[in-house]
Amino acid sequence: MAARAPLRQDRRVALLPVADRRDGNLEHPGHRTDAVDAAAPTGWNGMQTRSERYYESGLALRKAKNFKAAIAQFERAAAEDPSYHLKSFGQIGLCYRALGQPDQAVSAFRKAFADQGGSPQQRLSVRYMLGRTLEHLGVVPEALEQYRKISRSDGTFKDAAVRLARLQTYCPPEDLVEQFFAPSLLERAWRQVRQILKGAG
Repeated sequence: MAARAPLRQDRRVALLPVADRRDGNLEHPGHRTDAVDAAAPTGWNGMQTRSERYYESGLALRKAKNFKAAIAQFERAAAEDPSYHLKSFGQIGLCYRALGQPDQAVSAFRKAFADQGGSPQQRLSVRYMLGRTLEHLGVVPEALEQYRKISRSDGTFKDAAVRLARLQTYCPPEDLVEQFFAPSLLERAWRQVRQILKGAG
C-alpha cells in the first residue's frame, strides 16, 4: 500500500491584530486580522526555524493570555532573526497593552521601528497601534503625528483618518499656539496696557 503524502503545513504568520475598541483596550474577542504575512522563513529541509517556533509560541501564549511568557518568546524570536524584529516588538507592545502597561507598550512599538524591514502593511499596523496607545495616554500631539503619517501612506487605513480629524478639532496646530503665545505679541500687549494705565493716571 502506497504511503500517503504528508499534508502541507500552512506556515503563514498572522499580521499584528489591531485593536478596534474605543476604550483603548486590545482587539475585540474573535476579531480576525485583515491579512497575513508572507510565509515565514524555514530551514533548508522545510522544518521551522527557531525564530519561527519562538514567534508562533508567543502567538499561542498571547492567545492564552499568558502575556509575560509571550513577551519572552517574542524577544527570543527578534534576537534570533532580525526579520522578526518589527512584528515581534509589535506583538510585545500588544502584550503590554493587555497587561495595562501602556508606557511599556509605547516603548515596544517605537523599538519595532528601529528595524526598517517588514511589509508596508505591518509597519502601518504598528504605527496605528502606537497612535492608539499615545491617544489613550493623552499624548495628543504625538498621536496626531502617527495618524498623519498613516494618512499620508494610506488614507483609507482603518479609522486613522477619522481619529486624525477628531483630534485636530481639539488640538490646534502648533504654529497657531506658538503664534498666539509668541513673546513679541505678549510684550506688545503689555506695553499697550502700561500706556493705558499711564494715561489713566
